[in-house]
Amino acid sequence: MITLSIDILEIGNTILSFIMFWIVYSFLFSIPVYLFSKLFLDEYISFPRILAATLVSGFASFYINGIIVYYSNYELYIYGIFLAFIIDLVSYKYIANVSWGAAFVIAIVAILLFAIFVFPFLLIMSGFAMGLKTFSGL
Repeated sequence: MITLSIDILEIGNTILSFIMFWIVYSFLFSIPVYLFSKLFLDEYISFPRILAATLVSGFASFYINGIIVYYSNYELYIYGIFLAFIIDLVSYKYIANVSWGAAFVIAIVAILLFAIFVFPFLLIMSGFAMGLKTFSGL
């Protein structure tokens, strides 16, 4: 019985850690998207709306691409990237309350920022995790 409660606490702690990481990540990722949008687009854009759009689009993109990768073994991942772009476009359009053109530009900037800053970090961390998995004999 004690082992079961510890396992439930560990699962809850993992989920809570993931949610906190996602909020901090979205906040840090929203800052350059907001600054670019504020400087180069002629529309009223607020930081809380950009943050909300980043939270929603990032979580939805992560969830959908995770499902696609899990069930298709990387065969349909290009469709997942296209679907993530559509999700980004729609979330920035309706949550940030901007025009379609501004939403398109913001979505492109968000994807470029992800490709420049976040994707290399994820590759390094996945390689590190694979190295740990190899060396520990798992």
